[in-house]
Amino acid sequence: MKPLLLFLLLITSVIANDKGSASLFLFMNGKPIVEAQVEIDNKVTYKSNNKGTVKLFLETGLHSATIKEDGIAIASARFAIVKEEDTQVIFTLYEDKTREAKIDIEVSGNQNENATKEAIEA
Repeated sequence: MKPLLLFLLLITSVIANDKGSASLFLFMNGKPIVEAQVEIDNKVTYKSNNKGTVKLFLETGLHSATIKEDGIAIASARFAIVKEEDTQVIFTLYEDKTREAKIDIEVSGNQNENATKEAIEA
């Protein structure tokens, strides 16, 4: 029984090491965007909480997040997930479409040089 338990713990730790986390923060005019649709890698959709945040655990590598309002994309960003680190993606959007969306991406406090970002004209 003990060898099996040790084996499972080892496998779990190896698998977990190939993941990192992403914390997405969504703001419109300085206020949290509540229940925004957040699509990850054009596959899975999450909703932001009452603080405008979404917390995810993803495989290492490049990923994308698209923020949608009423099914329409209003901003997107590509970001890197680093092994055992947290990538923070901060979307600062404005109702006034003449102001450009601001997207900041950091990995555990360091600027993420591999990340690319783009705001979508709505």
